[in-house]
Amino acid sequence: MLRIHFSGDDLARTRLAGGPDPMWETLLSLHVLQQPEDVGPLRQWRNTVRKQVPPSTALLHELAPYRGYSADFLTPAGVGDEGFEAGLEAVLATPRHRLRGDIAVLMAERRPTPWLRSLAEGRSTSLERLGHALRDYHSCAIAPFWRELCHQAAFDRAARAHMLVEYGLGRLLGTLLPAMRWQGRTLTVPYGGYDRDVYLDGRGLLVVPSMFCRGRPVCLRDPGLPPVLVYPIAPALSRLGPAENAMAGRDDGLHDATPARRGPAGVVRQLTRREQQVLALMAEGRSNEAITQRLGVSDKTVETHVRNIFAKLKLKPDLADHRRVLAVLAYLHSGPLPPPRATTPGTRGGGRGGSPGAPHRMISGVMGLLQDRRSGGM
Repeated sequence: MLRIHFSGDDLARTRLAGGPDPMWETLLSLHVLQQPEDVGPLRQWRNTVRKQVPPSTALLHELAPYRGYSADFLTPAGVGDEGFEAGLEAVLATPRHRLRGDIAVLMAERRPTPWLRSLAEGRSTSLERLGHALRDYHSCAIAPFWRELCHQAAFDRAARAHMLVEYGLGRLLGTLLPAMRWQGRTLTVPYGGYDRDVYLDGRGLLVVPSMFCRGRPVCLRDPGLPPVLVYPIAPALSRLGPAENAMAGRDDGLHDATPARRGPAGVVRQLTRREQQVLALMAEGRSNEAITQRLGVSDKTVETHVRNIFAKLKLKPDLADHRRVLAVLAYLHSGPLPPPRATTPGTRGGGRGGSPGAPHRMISGVMGLLQDRRSGGM
């Protein structure tokens, strides 16, 4: 079990990352690539990439085995928003004492190769090989899918931001996985066979979405490093297809594209036009009162639509704490919907209509609402 201990200052300093971190996605995708068992919705990605990875990827497997410890220095802090090249530069600038320390943990778990011993000493030739291996692997396994990774993380972040507005940070963190629980100011996380305590000590926590994080959240081993918790994006989002599809911006295998498909995302298309409007406005972070004003209908009418949406998506009343967010996630997963016809003069339809900027408008709406709440004494 992983136990993350918060103080009052930590709660105020905890934040959602703006998107996926290229170095974390590189590391965790290496785990997925090596796993012998079925990887579910990432199967297409793995099958495609396995045929293309360069031989130098074997070096990275030494630093990032899919079981046990992976070297902390592969995911440097503070550069996630600056892109892969900035992250790679930070990796190659790792101080020698950190290289030795991280690789010593790896060497305690498995027999080291001559290259790994050389890297632990910080030799320039070994660091150069590491740089080439990381760049070549990223170009093959991550870069062709990066736009889709960011797109899906943006959807997820919009829904998480809505939960933050409606229910607060404690509820958001407690629902990253169903098994996560709060015990006072300690967040408990299932962590395989490991038992760890992480004390934030006023540093806060950076919460990072990942397409390749599977099963449970991941954090750094070294307690002295800036605290980070990488969590898995909902499995319904994690269907990465062949590289040519991602590069072309197609959604092959990503969404429940037809009503005939099972699951909440497919049911969204079977909602009435007005229910789709209401759900679209919920996805923008709007409260029932704001939806009432936008559509020009009564409070009771909006409440009825919301209740019907929950019922059709099979979100039971015992999920009341977060079923609004689950409904928004189903909407975001459903793919572009036809623009609804506005039935009230002076109002606009709430559908996405396939607009490329829709996820960003939803995020802006949610974050704008969050800012309004904060400035009002939240």
